[in-house]
Amino acid sequence: MRKDFFEVAKYAADKEFYVSVATDGTLITEKLLKNERCRRPIC
Repeated sequence: MRKDFFEVAKYAADKEFYVSVATDGTLITEKLLKNERCRRPIC
């Protein structure tokens, strides 16, 4: 996953793009789960 994923997703949402992500969970780590931006919608 891109290190700047959240910045890119927020930029797209700010430009009124519909942003949706689906995952099988293989790249979800404890560190990522602790990131507050993962637990709430971007907009």
